[in-house]
Amino acid sequence: MGLRINTNTAALQAQRNLGKTTRALNKALERLASGERIVRAGDDAAGLAISEGLRSQVRGLRQAVRNANDANGFLATAEGALAEMTNIAQRLRELAIQAANGSLGPRDRGFLDNERGELVEEFSRIANSTSFNTTKLLDGTFSTVELQVGVQKGETISFTIGDARATALGALATRSGSQHQIEDGFSNLTINGESIVVSEADDGVSTSGYRSFSAIAIARAVNRVSGQTGVYADLQENVISYENMDFSEFAGVFNTGDFNINGVDIVGTAASVNEFIERVNEFSSSTGVKARLKSGSDDGLDVELYASDGRTVLVGLGAALSTGASTYFYNVIDVTENVDLFTFDASTVLDTLSAGLDSGSNGLYTGAVQLRSSESILISGTSSSAAFGFSDTVIAVDPDSALANISLADQSLAQDALAVVDATLQQITELRSNLGAIQNRLEAVINSLSITNENLTSAQAEIRDADMAVEVADLTKNQILQQAGVSVLAQANTSAQIALSLLQR
Repeated sequence: MGLRINTNTAALQAQRNLGKTTRALNKALERLASGERIVRAGDDAAGLAISEGLRSQVRGLRQAVRNANDANGFLATAEGALAEMTNIAQRLRELAIQAANGSLGPRDRGFLDNERGELVEEFSRIANSTSFNTTKLLDGTFSTVELQVGVQKGETISFTIGDARATALGALATRSGSQHQIEDGFSNLTINGESIVVSEADDGVSTSGYRSFSAIAIARAVNRVSGQTGVYADLQENVISYENMDFSEFAGVFNTGDFNINGVDIVGTAASVNEFIERVNEFSSSTGVKARLKSGSDDGLDVELYASDGRTVLVGLGAALSTGASTYFYNVIDVTENVDLFTFDASTVLDTLSAGLDSGSNGLYTGAVQLRSSESILISGTSSSAAFGFSDTVIAVDPDSALANISLADQSLAQDALAVVDATLQQITELRSNLGAIQNRLEAVINSLSITNENLTSAQAEIRDADMAVEVADLTKNQILQQAGVSVLAQANTSAQIALSLLQR
């Protein structure tokens, strides 16, 4: 290798390596100072893209948690006010019971009525003044609110509180229209002008072939449009009563094909009412139907078949039980259980829709659905056959019977006030129950979001955060390399001076 002085290759190499070491040292210092592995996009382009997406989710989750906590405070404010209104209503109930006592005179009732007036006024003040961040909560102006509890569009929880004013609570319902019986499935039902379309898809547990007018299917169809009608459906326990069941002429054994419930054969000894109940209950896991002795049965011969979930109950008898010595038993089992389509409770805006069907040697009982609403209910419909039809039925609220208008001035008015206060307590309890359910849901939302936030934050940290141990090790290594590079560069810069010794000699 020749000796050259114009180009110092060794010095160039030393400069390049020293520059590389210096850049690595600077990067290590940046990471240690910031705590992040990715300081700029060039550090890890793919990792930056992933971590930014995770960061966006994490920040959104944190805000969603704050939203849910804000909503909890919102609901707690309303629930606290309703709790105090409950106390007032309880005191009003005590006063109404006291005023309804015939031993009191007009002067005594006047004192009670004065306290009633003050309590009702305070009740109204709480309802009208309770607010959260200037938003009125209980005066009837509060509309449906959607809470953003997720990081994506549509991840919301909707709720409303309802009107808790004394002029709105406790109002008794009035009814117009006719009661009718149903002997077949209906093809058209309308509630508050909204068509209720019932299909077999609405019912996964009722008896095959009868699903389209089972209580479960009706309830689901009604609730599907509750946002438009303001009417909600609750399933009632389906109960079929059989009275004076006499087993004296019965052989005492159910064989396959003799007796079935919802298509499941009930087999075994059944020589008495108690044994009959035992046999039915043995197969309840398959039928969804249980048996019990009817409450208040004096002779112990009255039995109820019941389905707690409101499902349809189909009772079938085989030929062996339809003739001969067991005719009486057959007549007891195969009763016609046609039920009034509507039952009415004036204390709340409620209506019960129920139906029953007797077909040949089988009894089909479809259960009952209770309709509830804070407003009026208008029901109309037609049957799929000529056996059924009913005129429009209206369940309406009488505003003059609300809590704000009660009086304890005489015994009769006190009795009326007691019914109104009871309805008020029921409605407030429902409002508080709904708020409590939403609060519990929000607690679950907060817990879920917090867990998700932890996991995503951990994933983001794995990608973006610097490993301090690794970075300190790199810093130390690069500091040593930098010192060595400076020393080598100094030596490389002086190596060309050897050529001067040739000139001197």
